[in-house]
Amino acid sequence: MNFEINPDVALAADVEAATRLPADRRRAAFSFVKAGGLTVRPPEWLVRGYIEADTVGVGYGRFGSLKSFAFLDLAFSVATGSPWLGNETKLGPVLYIAGEGCRVARSFLTTEDFLPIY
Repeated sequence: MNFEINPDVALAADVEAATRLPADRRRAAFSFVKAGGLTVRPPEWLVRGYIEADTVGVGYGRFGSLKSFAFLDLAFSVATGSPWLGNETKLGPVLYIAGEGCRVARSFLTTEDFLPIY
């Protein structure tokens, strides 16, 4: 991944100044929007009442609190479109990042190659 930095504004505190580049050098994958310009929409749920769609989340807790099992259960529910703990889910692919390594996740996922869990 290559990032281009305009050295004239690399240390600028002004976001607008830092995003100004000559037209021939613009390749923005995103743009800055001031908070007042945001449109607030009702949430689209991945898991109704708990997790919004098109977001990123992190789960954490004490050692031995069964986090891996809970989040793998969530992953299977979304990947199959099944309810999670009685809550409606939106069917879709899952990206599961095993922060403690893949030993626990591998024991559950190796037999389930037909599911869209990556």
